[in-house]
Amino acid sequence: MIRDGYIEGIMTQGDNPDWAPLVAVIGEILPGWFMWMFEVELIDGRILNAYKHRMTRQYIHLSRIGAAFDYRHPDYYLQVDLAMSINRAFNARERAELPADQLKDLDKALRVAGEYPWSSYNDPA
Repeated sequence: MIRDGYIEGIMTQGDNPDWAPLVAVIGEILPGWFMWMFEVELIDGRILNAYKHRMTRQYIHLSRIGAAFDYRHPDYYLQVDLAMSINRAFNARERAELPADQLKDLDKALRVAGEYPWSSYNDPA
């Protein structure tokens, strides 16, 4: 069901991680701060991968083309701004203890995220 921008999704598997969407949006180095948790299939057929930051415990849910979604209880997802989602995952940079060179990688990822054509809520179904 799709309702007011919220789209239903269910967890489909938790055994075969797909790192490609995360690497595509934050580069090769920063994914080391994340755990792949599970895959979700939205009712419209899109697949999301759920990644959890090891330090901040914040999730990023990404479609295969890098669009960001937030989980909304129960079993609904809402597309959100990609840069906002990345920034929230690293919301406490000092807690995340990123080295200076990785902070530069994060700043670059945030800049690039703002340039994605679907960055602001328009991932095609």
